[in-house]
Amino acid sequence: MTPRKYELTGEARGDGLRRIRALVAIGDDVSFGSALVAGDALVAGDTRASPVCLTGLRWHVTICDTHMTIGCETHPLDEWASFDDARIARMDKRALAFWRTHKAHLFTVADLRNIGGER
Repeated sequence: MTPRKYELTGEARGDGLRRIRALVAIGDDVSFGSALVAGDALVAGDTRASPVCLTGLRWHVTICDTHMTIGCETHPLDEWASFDDARIARMDKRALAFWRTHKAHLFTVADLRNIGGER
């Protein structure tokens, strides 16, 4: 099992958003618009069961147990991981730049959501 990269802080808002804290350095803090991925971030629901929803990016992102939706594209996580640049570029003229910028961080969030699981 890989070491946990994040933990829940116990801090929650009335709307169900919960704060997370990075446990290991993953490089510079990176923000997706208004969603901070490294350091403290707010995620929707229980990161062990509820989907994680990221807003403030070009497209909304929803990460579930085995799938991720970016904008109108929904695919299993393993398919997202295997897509080459040509496949991503066919999705939208701005998709490749988005993917190159956010791919690693989206999978970090997916790993966090599935604490204890392997992707």
